Amino acid sequence: MANRRDYFFRQRVTEAELDDGFAELEKADQNLAAELGFTGVLANAVVSQHAPVPDLSADVSGPGAVLDQLGQRIFFSALQNVNVAQDDGGVSTSVSAAGQEKIVTVFVKFDRGLSDPRVDGNSLTVFFRRDESFKFIVAQGAQAPAGTALPPPLRSDAILLADITRTFGQTQVLNANISTARRQDALVAGGSPRSIRRGKTLEAV
Repeated sequence: MANRRDYFFRQRVTEAELDDGFAELEKADQNLAAELGFTGVLANAVVSQHAPVPDLSADVSGPGAVLDQLGQRIFFSALQNVNVAQDDGGVSTSVSAAGQEKIVTVFVKFDRGLSDPRVDGNSLTVFFRRDESFKFIVAQGAQAPAGTALPPPLRSDAILLADITRTFGQTQVLNANISTARRQDALVAGGSPRSIRRGKTLEAV
């Protein structure tokens, strides 16, 4: 349950107090997910080569549903396309020498979509709508001889979807270059002869 605010008759409510009411409701939902330890990809968000013609981007299937480490909901309805030719800082992910490789990782992160700009009492523009949104983060590991490159580390503020191996002279990302071994699905359990990698509880059961 959420922490409550008891607004009273003839109270002159401030902006911060109104905002706080919404924030506490949102925090309650996030705390429930986080405390249950339910973190990761719940549905879809599968990374694959771009269709119909592969290039230096990857497609991410929708509708995608993800919960991050803070219990924040990440959702996108349509197929997404992520450019992996550059990382999140605008640095090329290309490999500079033959016989070398690097691992490029695609993460998804919670964000806010700001819209409906309005002018407040101080003549400043504010965004009335702050809807749940998302963004993809592309990170790259260090270049190394083929077979020895290490992937970027996991992040505490984003969910890993796939690792992509880039090689010298590569002009296309193919499914053979994409690994989901580290993918952060919500339900992952290793073992032999059975293992689980699923997003929904019923699927896992």
